[in-house]
Amino acid sequence: MLTAKETRKRAWKKLKGKWGTYAVCSLIYFLFIACCSVLTFIFIGPIILIISGSLILRYSYIALNVFIGPIIALIISGSLILGYSFIALNVSRRKTINKRQIFYGFKHFGSSFALYVCNNILLFLWALLFIIPGIIKSISYSMSFFALADNPYLSSSDARNKSIEIMNGKKLDYFILNLSFIGWILLGALTFGILYFWIFPYIFTAQAEFYRDIINESDNKQMYDDGKPIDKIETDFSDNEEDIPNDKKDSDSLNPYF
Repeated sequence: MLTAKETRKRAWKKLKGKWGTYAVCSLIYFLFIACCSVLTFIFIGPIILIISGSLILRYSYIALNVFIGPIIALIISGSLILGYSFIALNVSRRKTINKRQIFYGFKHFGSSFALYVCNNILLFLWALLFIIPGIIKSISYSMSFFALADNPYLSSSDARNKSIEIMNGKKLDYFILNLSFIGWILLGALTFGILYFWIFPYIFTAQAEFYRDIINESDNKQMYDDGKPIDKIETDFSDNEEDIPNDKKDSDSLNPYF
C-alpha cells in the first residue's frame, strides 16, 4: 500500500504536460455549475417579471432563483463528476486527455445521475446519526465514480457496493491522503480560488492513484494509447536515494508537493 506522500508524488509526475488541459476541464466544470444559477437569474426571472403583473408570479421569480438553479446543478453534477474522474484515471494511466472528456459522463447520464443522487441521499441519512457515521460512509462511497468510470455499465448500486468493498480496511489511508492536501486547499483560498483549477486535478489524480493501488493495478500492467507497454518508460517513483540518479534528485527536490 502506497503512503500518502508516494501517492501524491506519482500524481504530480503523471500530471506533467497535462496541467493546462486538466485546469481547463476544472474551469468548464465550475462554469457549468455556476451558470445553472446565473442563467436562471438572468434569463428566466426577467421574462416572468416582464410578462407578469401578478404578485404570485413575481414571487415565483424568487422561487426559480432559489430552487431551479440548484435542481439543474443536481441533474448535471453526477455526469460532470464522472467525466472528471474519467480524466483522472486517464492521467493516472498515462493516457491522452482532452477537454471533451469532461463531458464523458453525459454518455452515461442515467447511472451517473442515479449514483450522485443516491449517494447524497444516503450520506444525508447517515449524517442524521451524527457527523462521524456520515464521514465514514462518505469515505466508503468515495471510489464510486472511479468504479463507474472504469465500468460505465455498472448500475449505481453496483458502483457504490464496489467502492464499499474495496475501501474496506483502507478508510484511514484515504482520510490521511485527503488530509495531506490541507496546505494546498488553504493556499488556493489565498488566491481567491483561482489555484483550485490546478489543485483539484492534483487531488483527483492522487485519488485515482489510490483507487488503482487498492485494486492492485500497477503501472506495468497498463498500455499506452498506441498499444506499447507502459513499462517501456520510466515508472520508478521510489524514494530510495540509491535508486535515483543525481540529476533526478536535484529536479525532484524542486517539486512543490507537501
